[in-house]
Amino acid sequence: MPSLAKQCTALLLALFALPSLAVTPTAELRLYPVGQIVSAGLILPLDARTEWGASVLYNRARRGDAGRHADESGDGFGVGVELSRFWRREPKGWFYSARRTVPTRH
Repeated sequence: MPSLAKQCTALLLALFALPSLAVTPTAELRLYPVGQIVSAGLILPLDARTEWGASVLYNRARRGDAGRHADESGDGFGVGVELSRFWRREPKGWFYSARRTVPTRH
């Protein structure tokens, strides 16, 4: 069975192939003092104010241990899902959302 990252990548590519859906591709780079997250995904509108998104991401962490925990350094792929709702009746401006990111391996 293919890995979760490969399955998610196949799902994203399949969604790109569906022209009838108003799917928007996204890319995001998050920089932190101790790491980075790079992601690529798709956003699908559910109604005039709500969007659903899915992404595949790569996380690189270099936190060290600071004497309290095991060394928190490493790299890995993950998948994410997000549900966003905009304050206005169109998808622009302020919004609130719920996001969940899950690593594909430990």
